[in-house]
Amino acid sequence: MRRSFWLLFFVLAATALGSRARGAELNPRSVSAAAEYARTQRGYSLLIVQNGRTLHEERTEQRFPIFSGTKAFWCFATLSAVQEGLLSLDEPVSDTITEWRADPRRRNIHLRQLLDFTSGLESASQLHRRTRANRDREALRVSLVAAPGSAFTYGPSHLQVLDELLRRKLHGGSTTDFLERRVLHPIGIHDAVDFKPDLAGNPLLASGFELSASEWSKVGRFILAHLHGGSRAVCSPEVLNECFHSNTVNPAFGLIFWLNREAKNPAARVVDVEAQLDLGWQRANWRHACLSHDAPADLVVSVGSYGQRLYVLPSLDLIVVRQGGGRSFRDAAFLHRLLAP
Repeated sequence: MRRSFWLLFFVLAATALGSRARGAELNPRSVSAAAEYARTQRGYSLLIVQNGRTLHEERTEQRFPIFSGTKAFWCFATLSAVQEGLLSLDEPVSDTITEWRADPRRRNIHLRQLLDFTSGLESASQLHRRTRANRDREALRVSLVAAPGSAFTYGPSHLQVLDELLRRKLHGGSTTDFLERRVLHPIGIHDAVDFKPDLAGNPLLASGFELSASEWSKVGRFILAHLHGGSRAVCSPEVLNECFHSNTVNPAFGLIFWLNREAKNPAARVVDVEAQLDLGWQRANWRHACLSHDAPADLVVSVGSYGQRLYVLPSLDLIVVRQGGGRSFRDAAFLHRLLAP
């Protein structure tokens, strides 16, 4: 019932957009104010596209690291595999990672929990290093610090398990080849990306890509095309919609993407995602968390460290890419300026 509700939510948002999009364009003064804020917070590039029209662009063709923005591409690869029938989001990981079957807790981890970071696995930030002998093998052995489904433990361990699972589903085939064929090329990214392989050649799924704002914005166009027009590149709209369901542990997170579902809840708290993540999973507070009171509840965000952001606002037919450095950038402050009437 919950999934059907959110699918209906997006359909209605798309229908509303069709009748009002051209009358809902952002205020040019607000665009300028948001651009100035982004620039003063060590911004590198900024791209704002609404109703298919570019409202603002700065350094949009130069590549910069997007850090955790990389995760979204591997989520799409997983959804493509779901579309193909290679796997199911609700299947136990131990169906494929058979060495987990003997562990009474690990055998209860489901694939969906690798993508919403509620598997209970330790974050294992050391897996980011290129000098690891074999990230995938190491990830299969990291500690389980919480019961599956009970805690939000953001980190690379979940996705390196996913890489091993997908490789086995492909009968030893290359997961990077699968990503390029089923995600990057259909979205329109054809230039080579750095997969940050470890010493065994395993890609780093949690981070690593360097993309221009123009390239990264293609993810936003992909999402809008699915929600508004029913495009079936990569996967069906029904499968893509799985990304936008909040999990019970962290209402501001779906599958890889950050969400603003709680924005209209009177009890909603605006949180700074990066600051909360820096606290560690034991101390972070995600209760009634949202990203902005000013943004609509259908806001979807791909978050990368140091202020890398891809914002998608379906009800406004709006895509924003912001890239920069430092720790001072705040989503709520940027969106408050951008969406001011």
